[in-house]
Amino acid sequence: MHRHFLIPCFALFIAVTAYSQTYKKKVVSYVDKVLVPSQVQLSAEQTGYIRNTVARTISFERFNYVPLPASVVASFGAGASTLSRFSPENVKPILDSTLAPQLLKILDINKELLSKQNLSETERNTFLATKAKAAGLSANELTAILNSGYFYIPFVDSYIHTVKKDVREEKDDKGKVTKKIPFTKYTHDLQLGLLWYKLDVDGSNNVSV
Repeated sequence: MHRHFLIPCFALFIAVTAYSQTYKKKVVSYVDKVLVPSQVQLSAEQTGYIRNTVARTISFERFNYVPLPASVVASFGAGASTLSRFSPENVKPILDSTLAPQLLKILDINKELLSKQNLSETERNTFLATKAKAAGLSANELTAILNSGYFYIPFVDSYIHTVKKDVREEKDDKGKVTKKIPFTKYTHDLQLGLLWYKLDVDGSNNVSV
C-alpha cells in the first residue's frame, strides 16, 4: 500500500520562558475519525490503520494528544460524510454549523471560570466537574478541551484499488518454462490529508476557530 500524506502548511509557535524550570505540555485535540469521501469504501480496519498511522506520524513530544469526545464530533462526522472531496473551503461550512458551536459552547465555560475570582483548587474542580456533567463529558475530557490550542481532522483525499490477474512462469536450468502459476495482484494507492484548526481566545475571552 502506498501512503502519501498531503498536509496543508501550518506553523506552531511555542513560547518558552527562559527562566522557567518546568514546561507544561500543550494539548492538541483531534477528531478521532477519518473522513472518507462518499464515493470511497473503506473498512473499519482500514480507517483504524489510517487513524493510528497519522497519529504516530505527526506526534511531537512537546504536546499531549487528546481525541475530541464522540458526543462533540457526532454531528460533524454525519455532515462531512456526504462530501465527495475534502478541503478547508468545503469542510468549513459543516465545521461552522456542527463542530465549532459545540467547541465554542464548551470553551465558554472558560469565560465563566475566569470570571470567578479566588477559587480554591477544590472549588475549581467541583465547578469543572459540574459543567462537564452538564455537557455530557468527563472532567478529564472537559479539561483537555479547555487546554487545547489546536485540533486536526484526518481525511482521505483519494483511494484507488486495482485487481489484476497475471501468470508467473517457473523455468528450469535451461530456461525452459516448466510451469505457469496464475496469481492475483492487488494495488492500493492512498492519499491522505490533515485539516488543522486553531482555537483562538482573544483578550476579551471571545473564542473563534
